[in-house]
Amino acid sequence: MTATTPIPRGLCDRRKPSQCFELDALAENVLKNYAVGKLLIEGDNRYLSGDLMQFLLNLIMPYRMVSPDAVKLCRTLLDESFSGTADFYAPGAVYAKQERYTLLRNPHIARNEEAMVTPIEKVGYMRDRYLSHLTDVVMVGSTSLIPERLGGADYDGDMVKTIAEPILNDCVFQNYDTDNENITQDRARLHFENDTPEMVALMDAFINKEFGVDYRDAVAARCLDLVKKICNPSEAVKYVVALNKRSFLWDVLWEYVEKYALKR
Repeated sequence: MTATTPIPRGLCDRRKPSQCFELDALAENVLKNYAVGKLLIEGDNRYLSGDLMQFLLNLIMPYRMVSPDAVKLCRTLLDESFSGTADFYAPGAVYAKQERYTLLRNPHIARNEEAMVTPIEKVGYMRDRYLSHLTDVVMVGSTSLIPERLGGADYDGDMVKTIAEPILNDCVFQNYDTDNENITQDRARLHFENDTPEMVALMDAFINKEFGVDYRDAVAARCLDLVKKICNPSEAVKYVVALNKRSFLWDVLWEYVEKYALKR
């Protein structure tokens, strides 16, 4: 940690009492701060935000039906979006890159208001060009549970502390069950005994997608087939709109959105 190590009494040169008094006062101050949890550590304070790559994607999505360039751009934005639920992006961070970091609610009141996050492996061209200047923001997955772990934080101006201190991060990591081998194996499974036939079909589409087809598109196509077995996709649009499931709308039913709008 970057906190100064207390200097034991008697080690300073007593022939220079003014220096000794100053060092003793500094040591006492460090001890007092340590006793109440005030430590100097690497990190910074930032505004919490969802991943703004998803915001850019939502802006472009409506145009992919009429523009091949929009389709290509959507694929690029998808490729650069977070791939894991614990991914985060802190533009312009000056601390050294590490395997994991800790986010704390600011102000940090309860002990459980913490979240373990991992940096994205690579900052793509679009992310670097359009988001790298947001140095006061830390971005997490828009659909992740990280805000809930931070005491129900949201994206309307809440601030968090980004902790880059390895010792503290290791302590927080011990509270997580990610090192539990059985739980990790269960989370890695794609099929479970109680899966519905629809879920099995979607997982099979993911596993057996054709070469050159995006995983997301393969699952979306199978999902559309399942919707067609239940009702007319054009009729399904209004229900999806009512439920405010925009990502499902543009991933699965985008071909039918215009027809629904014309009907209205």
